[in-house]
This record gives sequence, C-alpha cells and structure tokens, in this order.
Amino acid sequence: MEEAVTKLHQKSDELITQAKDTMEEIGKVTIKIYNITEKKKPTTPTYQDALTQGIAGPPIQVDPRIRAKESIRARQFLWTLSVNAQDLKSMPTPQLLKQLNKKLAKAAGTTSKTCKLCSAIWLKNSNLLIEARDNKSAKWL
Repeated sequence: MEEAVTKLHQKSDELITQAKDTMEEIGKVTIKIYNITEKKKPTTPTYQDALTQGIAGPPIQVDPRIRAKESIRARQFLWTLSVNAQDLKSMPTPQLLKQLNKKLAKAAGTTSKTCKLCSAIWLKNSNLLIEARDNKSAKWL
C-alpha cells in the first residue's frame, strides 16, 4: 500500500512539473502572438471605431462629394401638411422660403437667425421637402 501511495506521489509530482512547463510555454506563445498583432494594427477603421465615431458623418476616407450629399440629406425634412396649403403652393420658391422662415422664427420664439431654411421644394405627392441651413437648425427642427 505504501508503495502505491509513493508511486501516486511521484506521478502527481511529474504531472505538476509537466503542467508548469506547459503553462510557461503557453505564456511564451501568448507573448509572441501579442507582439505580432501589435505590429500589424489595422489601417482601416474597425466596426467598433465606426460605432464609437458617433453620428458626426461618414468616415474620413469617403469621397468628399458623397460626404457633402450625406450632410445635405441629414439636414432635410419631409413635411406633410394636414391643411390645404394652396396659397403656399402657388408662391414662388423665394417667397415660400421667406414665409417659412418667418413661421419658424415665430415658432422658435425668436427673431434671430438661429433657425433658418435654405431650400423648400414641393413634391408631386403634395409634401414639402425642406432643408435646414445648418446643423443647429436641423437639430432644432
């Protein structure tokens, strides 16, 4: 019985030694992998980078024309008027824009130029597509 216990102790000591050696090797391999991945950082933004960038706009490497279009699109609103607006529909665009800006100034409770529109277009379905002059106006709208 004592001989069996001695053999079990010897075998357990061998296994412990092998486990320590294996852990050391795993540590060395982990360090090598870390060093390799640090050298090869991605040059393109990751999905996480895109998400944490926020809603400021498309990534920097996008064509400037596309960024400009997206910026305009972000400031556009589609208004569906519930009342019959024949008097507004018959107005020329500059006069319509002037009227809408007056109404917005009144709604905003200010006479300053904080909320302005830069374009207004009547669509075939009788909706009005408007574009805010800047991001501050778009945010207010």
